[in-house]
Amino acid sequence: MDHDFDGYVPDRTHFCSGSIIDQNWIISAAHCFVDDDDANEVKIMSAKDRIIGFSNEIVIHPDFIPDPKFNYYNGQNDLALVKTEKPIQMNAFTQPIGLARLGAFGSTAIITAYENYKYTTSEFPLEDVVVVNQCTCAPNDSFILCAQSEIYVESSVSGAALKTDDGLVGIVSANEMLSTGEKYFIVDISFHLDWIQEVTKKTF
Repeated sequence: MDHDFDGYVPDRTHFCSGSIIDQNWIISAAHCFVDDDDANEVKIMSAKDRIIGFSNEIVIHPDFIPDPKFNYYNGQNDLALVKTEKPIQMNAFTQPIGLARLGAFGSTAIITAYENYKYTTSEFPLEDVVVVNQCTCAPNDSFILCAQSEIYVESSVSGAALKTDDGLVGIVSANEMLSTGEKYFIVDISFHLDWIQEVTKKTF
């Protein structure tokens, strides 16, 4: 079932992942869309290169400040809402994911991301089971989760989903390569539900 999407812009290969949260809305990472002249024309792809929509309206979190270097305080607001031009046609394989209302510290979750099609022929997202922790090097009031995975995903990890049985927990903002895999820095969306509901005019 495709909760996740692949975002494309004209004349470019896959550049970010994201999650369908409503027939008209997808959530991803803000830095995927800032400082990009083509980001106002997004082609939304799903599994098997299937086009499921287009978007020319992207709402960046008001507290996100573009920064070429990841930092915890800015990363915690690294969210964007992508509105589709037409409702996404749902079916047995394409459904929205619910939003978790509680954080996931200490819980087991699944991280999902698409590989960059420039480097792989994979048709489906990569998934790995991870344990979610508060980042030990992050400020106590930072809304950033950390998780480590054995999978390595080329550049499209930005905007990837962290999900539990309760729904979508977070959106990947940044990653760090380790000798044992990758460490992910993830925006805890439970702290941003009010903003998401205000923009989408939906109750989750």
